[in-house]
Amino acid sequence: MGKITRCGLLIVLVAMLSACGGKAGTPPPTAVPPTPTSPPPPPTPTPIPALRQWAVEAFATSEYDNPDWSARQATGAPDTAECVDATTAWASAQSDTVEQLDLYYETPVYATEINIYQTYNPDQVAEIALIDAEGNFVPVLTQEPHYEAEPCPYVLTVQLDEPTDYLVQGVRLTVDQSVLQTWNEIDAVELVGIAGEGEVVRPAPPPTPTPFPPPEGFLWRIGGEQGIGADQFAYLGGMDADVNNLIYVADNTHGIWALDTDGNVVNRIDHGEMSNPTDVKVGPDGNLYVAAWGSNQVFVFTPGGAPIARWGEPGTGEGQFGDFGPDAVAVGLDGTVYVLDSNEDESGNEITRVQKFTADGIFLGAFLIPEEFLGATAMNVGPDGNLYVVDWIGDEIVKFDTDGNILGRIGGTALAGAGPQSLDFDAEGNMVLAVWSPAGVVELDPTGNLLAWFGVAVGGGSQPWPEGGFYSPSGAAILLDGSRAFASDSSGDHAYITAFQFER
Repeated sequence: MGKITRCGLLIVLVAMLSACGGKAGTPPPTAVPPTPTSPPPPPTPTPIPALRQWAVEAFATSEYDNPDWSARQATGAPDTAECVDATTAWASAQSDTVEQLDLYYETPVYATEINIYQTYNPDQVAEIALIDAEGNFVPVLTQEPHYEAEPCPYVLTVQLDEPTDYLVQGVRLTVDQSVLQTWNEIDAVELVGIAGEGEVVRPAPPPTPTPFPPPEGFLWRIGGEQGIGADQFAYLGGMDADVNNLIYVADNTHGIWALDTDGNVVNRIDHGEMSNPTDVKVGPDGNLYVAAWGSNQVFVFTPGGAPIARWGEPGTGEGQFGDFGPDAVAVGLDGTVYVLDSNEDESGNEITRVQKFTADGIFLGAFLIPEEFLGATAMNVGPDGNLYVVDWIGDEIVKFDTDGNILGRIGGTALAGAGPQSLDFDAEGNMVLAVWSPAGVVELDPTGNLLAWFGVAVGGGSQPWPEGGFYSPSGAAILLDGSRAFASDSSGDHAYITAFQFER
């Protein structure tokens, strides 16, 4: 029995160990904790695409012409491939003024960037302001006007640090041309931003000039909306009167207008090769001498408008004229033709000179206008046979003999701050000049003392202004007997010729 008992106990022990699932003395396995799972990353937000827009509407304080050089030329994508004076970009009426160009876009945005494409004499943009949805102007850039030679066309880019927190409907550019004294032309302006929604309110349009009665001495005025139509004036320039009391007025688009003293148009003189005539003078032979800078030539016509002669070409040599020359013309008592020319010397330095020619264009000589007279802009020959040159920056008239020697400086007191633009004489040597500040026409005696003033200065040239008012007069003429005077005036939107008598 003992043997059997030991065997049974052994069987029982084996069974118990098997029931415990392991060998005797082996610890149970250690549980392995599950590996933690990281949460999925948040989805990357889809970037909101920037909306890039070109202006769909544009308005300016003035325009050189319409539709060429008008504010609408600054709408749409750039279309002026070269850095040139082109009709496909906006240009102001004058080359030395401070102007504003307002541009509006189809979709209001939270703005991030502005790109200004300049195609002539960049960069005279002095201020950029955003126009918000309520019509307020928010400046984002202010700088001094300066010249950017390269690259050209030139793109002035303003990138904002972050999108504006207000909706933007437009851009206002302030262009200051008073420093460089030349046109800065704008081809296109791009507005970049995140599209938004909301009502927009346009800023109030320029106010209509306050009506006033015509000043004493007013006779008549003709003209109206400026344009290229056959019955419209474009940009009006210099003017003169002949011995038969006909008035001749240069028009940069239509040629030369001929009027009688009652304001009736009796003729329009033009030439297929004449571009941008800016000045006209009547010679002692009765013929008309025209300075046309767009052609770089002088044209000669009979009083009836038949072409007689023309001469000139671009360049710096004898008988050649600068890019914007000739500027003005005058004819001496002996028939010598004097031509004012802004040009360069052999070293590329800017100069202003007077070239002399016979009536049929044979070169006779030239003399320089001294550098101190920076603003030579117009000239005429007086009854004494001397040449009088208008310096609009120095606000005076410089008197030269026929060889270019300075004989005197006159009118400095009467013209101080006035910005004179033109010059004509009556038979007694009294002078009439169109002036800019305040806009009007002045009469001086032969020594430069003030005799009389006519006109009321007006602003807001986009709206018609009352008779007897002047916005930016560029030409003035007087009959030889001094009985009537005339002035030409243009704003880019309106152009007028006014007749009046000085009241002393």
